[in-house]
Amino acid sequence: MKRKEIRLNRFLLLFSLTIVSLMLIIVGNVLYVKTVHYIDEKTDMMQAMKLNQTAADVRKQFEDIYQTIDSLRNNTVLIQSLYELERPNAKSYEKVNLSQNIESSLFNLNKGNELISGITIWTKGGQYSSNAKYSSYYFEGNQLTLASLENQITFVSLNQTYQVFGLTPLEIQEDALRNLLDAWNKSSYFMCPIKGPGGTLGILTINLNVGSFNHILPYGESLAVVDAKDQVLFKGSEVTPAINELLKSAGNMQQMEGISFSGKRYFFRDIGFHDIRIALAETESGFHKRQFLALGGYALIILGGSALLTFFLSYVIGRKILFPLHSLISWIGRQRSLEERWEPLDVVRQRYKRFTMRDRLFVYFLITILLPICLFVTGFYVQSSKIITQELEQTFYTLFDKTAHRVELFADQKESAMTRLAYDAFVASYVDQPTDHLQQHMDQLIFDSFLPVLSEDAIGIYNINNQLIYSNRYKHANQIDPTFFEHMRASRKPIFYWLPSTDTASSTVSLGIGIVDINRYSSPIAYMKTDINGVFFTNLYADLNGNGSEAFIVDENGRIISHPDMGKIAQKADIPSSLFQSEGTRFRTDSAIYFSKKIAALPWYVIAKYDASAIRDQVIRLFFDDIYLLVILLLLILLFSYLMSQYLVQPLASIQNRYLNIDLEHVDQLTLHRGFAIDEVEQLRVSFNHMLERINGLVQDTLQANEERLTLEFEKKELHIEALQAQINPHFLYNTLENIIYMIEKGERHLAVDMIGLLSRLFRYAMGKDSPLTTLRDEIVYCQSYSKIMSYRYKDRIHFEWQMEETLNECIVNKMILQPIIENAIRHTLKTNNNEIKIWVNCRKTGHQLEVIVKDNGPGIEPQKLDEIRLRLDNRDRGNVGLYNVNSRIKLYFGDAYGLSIHSAGVGTTVTIRLPYESDNPMEASSHV
Repeated sequence: MKRKEIRLNRFLLLFSLTIVSLMLIIVGNVLYVKTVHYIDEKTDMMQAMKLNQTAADVRKQFEDIYQTIDSLRNNTVLIQSLYELERPNAKSYEKVNLSQNIESSLFNLNKGNELISGITIWTKGGQYSSNAKYSSYYFEGNQLTLASLENQITFVSLNQTYQVFGLTPLEIQEDALRNLLDAWNKSSYFMCPIKGPGGTLGILTINLNVGSFNHILPYGESLAVVDAKDQVLFKGSEVTPAINELLKSAGNMQQMEGISFSGKRYFFRDIGFHDIRIALAETESGFHKRQFLALGGYALIILGGSALLTFFLSYVIGRKILFPLHSLISWIGRQRSLEERWEPLDVVRQRYKRFTMRDRLFVYFLITILLPICLFVTGFYVQSSKIITQELEQTFYTLFDKTAHRVELFADQKESAMTRLAYDAFVASYVDQPTDHLQQHMDQLIFDSFLPVLSEDAIGIYNINNQLIYSNRYKHANQIDPTFFEHMRASRKPIFYWLPSTDTASSTVSLGIGIVDINRYSSPIAYMKTDINGVFFTNLYADLNGNGSEAFIVDENGRIISHPDMGKIAQKADIPSSLFQSEGTRFRTDSAIYFSKKIAALPWYVIAKYDASAIRDQVIRLFFDDIYLLVILLLLILLFSYLMSQYLVQPLASIQNRYLNIDLEHVDQLTLHRGFAIDEVEQLRVSFNHMLERINGLVQDTLQANEERLTLEFEKKELHIEALQAQINPHFLYNTLENIIYMIEKGERHLAVDMIGLLSRLFRYAMGKDSPLTTLRDEIVYCQSYSKIMSYRYKDRIHFEWQMEETLNECIVNKMILQPIIENAIRHTLKTNNNEIKIWVNCRKTGHQLEVIVKDNGPGIEPQKLDEIRLRLDNRDRGNVGLYNVNSRIKLYFGDAYGLSIHSAGVGTTVTIRLPYESDNPMEASSHV
């Protein structure tokens, strides 16, 4: 299948857009995950704060009820009053008075706690209610005896009444009792027996008004309270009606955190009281969606801008690159002969000393890929910073608003408890007559009736002369600070506050109120001061401190009432004055945002300083903590740019390399068979292949012509060798026949016959035409036959010594190269020496050469004559037979590195034949001896 080609500028456009899209997806996902993880971490932290606050508030509400019922069942005054009421001989007016006192105390307790819907004491003889609601049924007879109840406080949840009493509705025959238990079964309440001197006096029940959670708890509207049986005790207005379905489908509610259900996200927590759990519904902030849309919007904008940028740059750079490329293709197409040449390389380099093609492509990819990514990261960072800051600011404000509500509830409870004490008839009677007996009743009143609110505070009552007449602590000031006391006397405010001097380093806040006997006087008859430990205030807003944020309480003059740093209490707070102008004010500065909310019961303001600069720093660190990821992406972009520029230039570099390294013997191997996706490069490849085909045709024509020329030269050389060999054969025949004639003349006919037989065999070897080469063994055998012929002629005057290694037998040598050397040695030695002639023939291997050495004991050669012979050997003189003939034949066959060398130093002459060390080739060498 043919590869689809694409134009270069279109390829650049598509590649850049593909890489930018890929990088946008990678970078966008990384940034999206990091920002979402960061905001989720912050919101989860604040959500955990809200959950902890709500769990603590709900637990405190239940614990306050528990402490209230516990104090009531152990209240000696109440027990004594009930005991007196149950006596048969009690007088009627005493019963009326005691009943009124009991119900008055129950009423005060009921009024002081909105979670209590009613307090009822059931005895054998009657009922005592805090809200004047009575039942027609009295606990009499054997149906439900008081003795059956255990001496402990029991929390009875919704629909659990019959189970607690161990009854079923069918077992109860009396309608009044069943109606009573049915009413109890529809509510949640605390219950315990009241024990007296004679046993159980009655049952104390405190019914819960769980609907009050809506306004007494900061997050009441989004709160659900669930008991151990998954019964919903309370459900806020923002909680889905289908919360029961979530509870039924949950396998283990303890482990459920952040469950999405019906458009809400529900968080569950055990409050640590009777297995009661809370569910806090949180509306989805939509941050994920906004962040995702912002991410997608920026990605589309950057991608669109990148498309325009790459389109423009691909067109510009395409023209820069394609102009010389098209010129090159046209030049190749115009060449019809090798006479046309390129311009000199130096001229081209001088003409173009700007960016190379690779540099231009590299810069193009950097601009079209790196620039959009940098713009995307910058834009996304700016937008994310804005969204994150707004999201965290809003989350912090919600937390602040609910925390301020907690502080306000705390102050309201203190103010309400102090007001009830200040207008209590018994307290007024105690002020009139502060006896020891009444002081015990005062202690009982404060510890029992008002324990949940004032139990941890130091309470002191001072008469009109500022003298201490009652204290619930051993260490208490004998006088109220005179300034504070005069301020309470002179003002008509319902409640007052006082701070210790700055040098005391105390966090205690004092609240004061006038005690009034409403039956006799309208003005205060005494003053009550309550010292509240500042830790209780700081614990209320502790969750707002940290992470660069700060919370505290100030009065209307900007003086700090409560602060985590005790050294700042009673000092002037450095805050904008506009915070006191309206309710729920929010004020911005360059580095912080201030929130304020007024407390209704007191002229106090809860202030929170939200450090926006710290959030901005965190957002910056959020992006720069993982800067290595951006560095990696940058390196990847650089790598992509380099590799792609290399990829685009590589075909041209390959063509250039093949052009610069053209081997005329392998022109066909330089053809580019692999096609290229870039249309212009593919055209260049086709043109280059056409050029190579033309070059290859010319090379083949040249090679054929050279082959024909070399064939003619080789045939000429062969004819010349045969002519040289033909010179040797007649010369050898002439010399041998002379020897035979000489032997016949001497009368040695039998020897002449042997010589003629030897001569016949030798000529059969010498005249063989199969090959001009033979083996060393055959050449030695031939020479030994010749030496035997010469021995017949010269009797015992000539002696030969032969030395040859057997491994050299199959070495290839020229025919008849040794016999002329031996013949020369014999002939020239006989001329001047009448003594015995000795000739040594030695064959040996030296390196990669075969040496055949012929040495005689003749008179030697004069130096001048020796130099002349050597010169003629070096010049390859071919006009004579003997040494020169042999030397010429060796060099023609094996090259100038081989041949003869001659040495003579006074006596004797040594001729060395050098040949290549080659083994026998049966196609080249043959023997005919």
